[in-house]
Amino acid sequence: MMSKLILGTAQFGMSYGINNLLGKPDSDEVFKVLLTAYNNGIRKLDTAEVYGNAHELIGEFHSKYPEYKYDVITKITFGENNSVRNKVLKIIKYLRVDFLHTIMFHSYDSYCKLSENDKIELNYLKKNNFIKHIGVSLYHNSEIESVISDCLIDIIQMPYNLLDNKNQRGNIIDKIKMTEKKIHTRSAFLQGLLLMDSNTQSKIYNKFKSEISFLNEISKNLGIKLSHLALSYCVDNLNIDNVIVGVDSCDHLNEIIEFEKKSRLSLEVHSSINNIKVNNNDFLLPINWNIIE
Repeated sequence: MMSKLILGTAQFGMSYGINNLLGKPDSDEVFKVLLTAYNNGIRKLDTAEVYGNAHELIGEFHSKYPEYKYDVITKITFGENNSVRNKVLKIIKYLRVDFLHTIMFHSYDSYCKLSENDKIELNYLKKNNFIKHIGVSLYHNSEIESVISDCLIDIIQMPYNLLDNKNQRGNIIDKIKMTEKKIHTRSAFLQGLLLMDSNTQSKIYNKFKSEISFLNEISKNLGIKLSHLALSYCVDNLNIDNVIVGVDSCDHLNEIIEFEKKSRLSLEVHSSINNIKVNNNDFLLPINWNIIE
């Protein structure tokens, strides 16, 4: 059975996440994670040039295990001297894949700076099956509104979690699904913030302490972990096509796989979560965390 999950690879190439206590895993652990994920129906990877040596590790894995071929979604930097076409062809060779599932823009700004020549080259790559999809990673609803009708974009990647929830996002996900675009959500665990110990001295955590305490009560009443609640909240949404999750070990991955297999949340639980309204919504985006830490 195919999983709805996409395996994020930021942890492969660097120490990533506010609650990452293990640091960057070694290559043996990365390969073990990739084998386990594939054997459990996870067939897509989300990566980027800026994720340390993640590209290198994925390429090494495909070389060592050619029968385990992932669909790779990657973010690249545009506007350099090399053409988009040459860059994509080099990445395909480096990752040891036949094509890229998706070329993803890092942000709305990087998408807006795309030149007409870059667009021509992307369409060429897509027409000739070097890439299957073109996507953009967005943060704000206003950005999403701007690209909903853009025929160049096939996939919208956006944050969605227990705090950056239905209350924050309104009907934007429903609006995207009225088009033929796919939705990939990220930050299911808010880079680990939702899973931190309640006694932590983190200033970021304390911004959301009351909301997280409420969520812990919900998970306690259900007899499940908060991480299970967080994942199910995203996976349950039928309008979300895929949910990106990052792991720092094979044990962590196995736990997440089990969460996905288990029963879903009731409508009442979803309603309780959807009613959470965060006042510090600027800090729902990790890019703003350096302001208060």
